[in-house]
Amino acid sequence: MKKLFSTLALCAIALTTLSSCDLFKPEEKKNDAPEYEASKLTPSQHQEKLETIALEIVNAIDPADVEDLAKSLTTLSERIPEEQQGGAEEFARSIQNLDVNNIVALVTRASEELILDINDPELGLGGICVEIKEDGTTVENEIDDKSAIMIKWESDALTLSWGENKGEYTFEDSIEGVKYIVKLPSFIKIAITLNGVEHFSANIEPNVTDNYTYAPALTIKLNGGYELYSKVNANNKGVGVEGSFKKNGKKLIGSAVAISINDLTNPDNWYEEYYDEYYGETVSDIVLGEYIGENVTNGTVQVDLLTLSIIGTGDLRSVIDEMNALDERYNNGNYPKEYYDEGCAIVNKYLKVMAVYNDTNEKIADVILQTVEEEYYDEYLDKTDYIYYAAPILVFPDGSKFAFEDFFTEESFSDLIERISEIAGNME
Repeated sequence: MKKLFSTLALCAIALTTLSSCDLFKPEEKKNDAPEYEASKLTPSQHQEKLETIALEIVNAIDPADVEDLAKSLTTLSERIPEEQQGGAEEFARSIQNLDVNNIVALVTRASEELILDINDPELGLGGICVEIKEDGTTVENEIDDKSAIMIKWESDALTLSWGENKGEYTFEDSIEGVKYIVKLPSFIKIAITLNGVEHFSANIEPNVTDNYTYAPALTIKLNGGYELYSKVNANNKGVGVEGSFKKNGKKLIGSAVAISINDLTNPDNWYEEYYDEYYGETVSDIVLGEYIGENVTNGTVQVDLLTLSIIGTGDLRSVIDEMNALDERYNNGNYPKEYYDEGCAIVNKYLKVMAVYNDTNEKIADVILQTVEEEYYDEYLDKTDYIYYAAPILVFPDGSKFAFEDFFTEESFSDLIERISEIAGNME
């Protein structure tokens, strides 16, 4: 139970930023932040509107598309003859250009430096197509794309491709005295094509500027027009994460999180080296978690569900510091109602969370924490006692308050529940 509210505060920020990915310039964002007027809808009218939004998202996902994808993957697996199942060694042996001697030569170029480069011409990785015949035999051919490897079964194919180098990441093993240099291609893509149609692809873009600034992105595309996207921005001011789920180019769900932590990307802050007298050698411990806890300052979060957004901003440093002080005052392990009341007050003071309609810039409700008291019978002590916990509460502009379980009820969202049950039944 100790440190409860510190955890709650971080989770609240992590689960509920302004949707731009440039999240470390708050002085610029203040002027651009929209003003939210109080919505004039009643809580029951909000329930109807929110259910409509949720139904639109659910109805955009066609169960037939999921079934087609499953069939596509099954078809691909059936293309691999039984004797080739799990045949990674056979496939490796079939790629004659992958000369192990070349790899060894690269590794030993310099005793104190190791360069890892997928585009090194001495490796000769690209321009290869291995075709698997119906009888299980393989035929190796060359392809024009020297930055791709393909496995082919008649009109079906699995392709791995990559771009030219764009950026590099270096790190040193101080114990072994080796410097590693990883040359990063502009992208790495895996794609599955069946009957000439691409059914699945995963595209990774490293986007490394230097060791302290990078923004890797992943895009997954599925048949049926679905796209999942995620991107991380990390620099010496903090880290931000954004993601989205689209259908035929229309964003159904989006999210973004940013936390300000100075020098987070400096590896010197990730580890702590010390000399272990017992083993007689230098070892290192991971201290990244402690560094984040001691240096995190502000945080912002936004989750978008079509026209609904949950927005949270907060002074995480103040929450952590004041909650640590609160925990020190209750360090005997006894957490009465006063502890939770004070903790909720701290979170509500420094963390601001609200639900809005992003198309009209209207505020639906504020989200706060409130102490909940529950009565229970203690059989061991043979008496009635109470437990306490912090729960999120919706506060509407008209002053009415609802616990989440009292607002999101089965009766109020019956059409949504029925639709989800219907889709689940069709997919069985």
